[in-house]
Amino acid sequence: SFSSAECNAVPTLPGGPYLQQVTKPLTHGEGPYWDSEKQALYFVDISGYTVHRYHPTTRSHTTAYIGTDVGFIFPVKGTRDEFLIGRGTDLVHLIWDGLNSTLTPHMRILATVDQGKPGNRFNDAKVDASGRLWAGTMGYESATTGVKPNQGTLYRMSQDPALPGPCKLEPVVTPVSISNGIAWNSGNNLMYYIDTPTRKIDVFDYDIRTGSIANRRTVFDFATAFVPGSPDGMTIDSDGKLWIASWGGSRIIKVDPVTSTLLASILLPVVAPFLRSLI
Repeated sequence: SFSSAECNAVPTLPGGPYLQQVTKPLTHGEGPYWDSEKQALYFVDISGYTVHRYHPTTRSHTTAYIGTDVGFIFPVKGTRDEFLIGRGTDLVHLIWDGLNSTLTPHMRILATVDQGKPGNRFNDAKVDASGRLWAGTMGYESATTGVKPNQGTLYRMSQDPALPGPCKLEPVVTPVSISNGIAWNSGNNLMYYIDTPTRKIDVFDYDIRTGSIANRRTVFDFATAFVPGSPDGMTIDSDGKLWIASWGGSRIIKVDPVTSTLLASILLPVVAPFLRSLI
């Protein structure tokens, strides 16, 4: 979690993993993505209106100012300085070298979603093994009443952003309230998905060739498993186990989606940890 918690190599459990603060405090850090080619971590500060790059070897930390809520960032394959970001309800092509902080990065809108729903914004997103972007939205979030339910949608991109012409984002799952974590199994025939307020992890049958989904069912329920908080970001390991951040639960949990079993809980000195693709 990129929170304001002051952590310096703090063990979460005796003999367990360590949590170490590597950046200055953020407002709402989310969406970590590890770029193995650049050996750098990209992430966003949603309400800080910035995208970030952290290089562990040099410990350099750079930012680009986006100007409004930003939900995700992914590098475009085969490029050195091009990214897709979710800015408000716009899918945006960002050009940024990542080596220097900037207040004026070059941005171009590729598509706009959720028109007619003021206050909506992109939240979490993920790219499947074929390079297909899946990106979800959520409704307006009030400080007093929370997120307006059933205003969001999970979208699938149907065109390569490098090709000429407008990109098309197709609605696939709607309505949702807070579209969040997505993960695919190693066989690319299952897609796991989180709509946070349901407090459930669902799975669809997945066709990697077409990007189609079917047969939605629940594989894990925070309520019946007595897990505090609500599911947020999610990733999957090489053994097919899910790792899920519990927003409001101060922990990351490990789940076997085949047996619907809670395997482990890693307690963290933060309120709302986030996961996407670090494992």
